[in-house]
Amino acid sequence: METKSIVRAVKRAGIVAFGAAMVTAGLAAPALADRDGVWHTGEFAVWQDSGFSGRIYDRALSQEGNYGPLYFVNSNVHVGDQASSTANGRTVRIYAYEHSWCGGASVTHLPYGQSSGSVGYAYTTLGWANDRLSSHSSATSC
Repeated sequence: METKSIVRAVKRAGIVAFGAAMVTAGLAAPALADRDGVWHTGEFAVWQDSGFSGRIYDRALSQEGNYGPLYFVNSNVHVGDQASSTANGRTVRIYAYEHSWCGGASVTHLPYGQSSGSVGYAYTTLGWANDRLSSHSSATSC
């Protein structure tokens, strides 16, 4: 009688362990598909048009010093001085700069999901910086 109880307990523990492993596997973060044309958590993205529309450049790098030679995904349009909306999916603050190599004025992007007053992690339009961004970094310099 006691042996059956032990066997049942072992089976239950195995089922619980298997269930926990499946839940853990399901919660694992998916691998980033850098520059795939879809903004993912963990990436900084710029869109050519306002409202997060049009061509996109999505990148998991914390720093991109010169947008000049870069192209929007599946396009022959350069990213430099073409961004009209941006989003930070990273867990660090990102500064998007007016000039290459983190020069000039910047737009602050808080970590993903955060906002404070007029400063947020994403902007549907860039105001003064519209069509003027040329680099980004998680530091205040490149």
